[in-house]
Amino acid sequence: MSYVRRTGISIIEVVIGSAIIVIALVALVSSMGKIMNVDASSSRSVQATLALDEGIEVVRHLRDVSWSNNIASTTPNTLYSAEFNGSSWSLVPGSGSLIDSTIRRTLSFSDVGRDAEGDIVASGGVNDPGTKKVTVTVSYPTSSGTSTSSAVTYIMDIFSN
Repeated sequence: MSYVRRTGISIIEVVIGSAIIVIALVALVSSMGKIMNVDASSSRSVQATLALDEGIEVVRHLRDVSWSNNIASTTPNTLYSAEFNGSSWSLVPGSGSLIDSTIRRTLSFSDVGRDAEGDIVASGGVNDPGTKKVTVTVSYPTSSGTSTSSAVTYIMDIFSN
C-alpha cells in the first residue's frame, strides 16, 4: 500500500481561487459604476429643481424692481431666459443658455383673464393687465434621454410700479 502525502496547493485550486476573486472584483467595480451614475443623476435632478425654484424667485425679484419694465413688457407665450450679469437679473428672449452646462431653463408669460366675479379663468374673461401667468421649465439630460419639469404660478403687480 502506497501512501502519497499532499503538501502545498495544486494549480487547479489556484485557478479556481483566482477566478472567484476576479469575479468578486468585477462585480464590485460594476456596482460602484452604477452607484456613481445614480449619484450623478440624483445630483442633476436636485440642481434642476433648484434652477426651477430660482426661476420663480427671479420673476418675483423682477416684479419687485419694476413691473412695467420687466413683467408687463413681456410678449405672451414667448420663451425667455433669466440672465444674471453679475449685478442684476434680466429677461432675454430666446431659449437661453445652459446652467452648469447641462440644465436649460426657460420662462414664459401669459395674459390672465378674469370672470365677472374677478376669478381667474382658463380661457376668455376680461384681461387683467396686473396679473401674469408664469411658466418656468427646466430640462436636463439623463441616462434615458431628457427630463423636463415645469412650475406654473401667477404673479401680480402688488407694488404698482
